[in-house]
Amino acid sequence: AARAATGAAAGAAAGASAGEVVVPVAGGGLPELFACVPVLVSCVLGAGISFAGWGTRSKLSATSFTVLGVACKLATVFINVVVWEHHAPMGAQLAILLCIAASVLYQQVTIWDKDEADRALRESRDKEDDGPTELDK
Repeated sequence: AARAATGAAAGAAAGASAGEVVVPVAGGGLPELFACVPVLVSCVLGAGISFAGWGTRSKLSATSFTVLGVACKLATVFINVVVWEHHAPMGAQLAILLCIAASVLYQQVTIWDKDEADRALRESRDKEDDGPTELDK
């Protein structure tokens, strides 16, 4: 009970009414200028990277842009290993490289032309109509 009275008295002395929580803020309530600089620099650099990627994408083919992206990912992993003392363990680095390799090897399924698909279907039916095969004997 003594602590509650002391807390209420301190709040009243600070200009707060009963029941309000007073949180002291350093620097008069405004964030320090030096704390805002990294955030602002990060925002400017992020916007610059986005515009650079957009411009690069318009100048390169989709394949070239993908190759460039993979090269950047590999460079990032290499720089992380060389520069940082506390980087990911070897198993995690191998997993990252495996994922990058899998993304490079990925190919979309080829969609056939309708005429090509019809021709392939006719050929497979013709083979069925040719009579017994070696498996049927």
